[in-house]
Amino acid sequence: MFLMALGLKISIIVIASLVGLYFLFCIAVAIFFFNLMLKREKNSFKESKDLLDFNIVGSDNSELFPDVALMVKAQYDLKDYLQKRETTYLEIESDRGLKLAGWYIKGDGNSSSHPKVLIFCHGWKSSGIVDMAVVGPYYLEQGYDVLVVDHQAHGHSEGKYLGFGVLDSLNMYKWVQKIDQMHQGNCDIYLHGVSMGANTLLRLNGMDLPKSVKAICADCGFTSGYEEIDYLAKKRHLSFLLTKQLIWLICLIVCRYNIKASSVDTLKNAKVPTIFIHGDKDNFVPMEHSVKNYEACTTKKELKIFEGATHATCFIKNKEEYKALVLDFFESVK
Repeated sequence: MFLMALGLKISIIVIASLVGLYFLFCIAVAIFFFNLMLKREKNSFKESKDLLDFNIVGSDNSELFPDVALMVKAQYDLKDYLQKRETTYLEIESDRGLKLAGWYIKGDGNSSSHPKVLIFCHGWKSSGIVDMAVVGPYYLEQGYDVLVVDHQAHGHSEGKYLGFGVLDSLNMYKWVQKIDQMHQGNCDIYLHGVSMGANTLLRLNGMDLPKSVKAICADCGFTSGYEEIDYLAKKRHLSFLLTKQLIWLICLIVCRYNIKASSVDTLKNAKVPTIFIHGDKDNFVPMEHSVKNYEACTTKKELKIFEGATHATCFIKNKEEYKALVLDFFESVK
């Protein structure tokens, strides 16, 4: 009897120890992913107000970003392209007291009395100028003034932790208001976002925006940070470790916002016409995220899936079709 009781106690201790180790390992992995996904890159803050002061962004992760060389070339090309462009530094303050940077770039032959303004929204751990490298020159040449901004904890903007679309949408609302007031409402505002930037704009779509906002282009946007982290954890076979649940909790405590907040919910009250774009070979944000967003959207909408395009390369690989597609959609909602 004594031996049986002792054996039971040992079994309980062993099981409790294993469960404890499991949760400790879960927490360690979650903290690693939290820092990877939500903490600012070390030494990435730019104190200058120079738009062209930026780091060339590349990646050696060929599995997730097989076409990164195309993006790097576009960044070098844009640096040369903007040397002679007229740019004006702008700044807003977030609800959390952070200074956020933006630059207003004049387009070719744009109307001074009623200009077309394109606000560009960049993706995760990038910057406005880096992601604008792909599509920005096209808008300038088509006569759009372009506002390029750095999100919280990116580039020239302050912040320790990323807003992951949730806080960024609140900040983007302020940018829209600033541009609308700058032109006293006499402008047409269009919004273009990539990846996290697309999620930001889709969340913005449910807000009470100025009448000057005409349309949104959401390129390879995810539905929520929570679902995106879940996807990346599954790719690494780590979903059994409660990674997304623990990151959600850490984000609530440390960053004080809900990373589960989804663009699918806000799009049920969408007010601004939206075109959704995605590549069917996207291995970072699944194409299904754009499909879900498109299906939830309650306003004028369009969905285009580009065959063979990886993450954020739809424009690079299909320039002429992409240009015509987006411009036609923007023109159709004037």
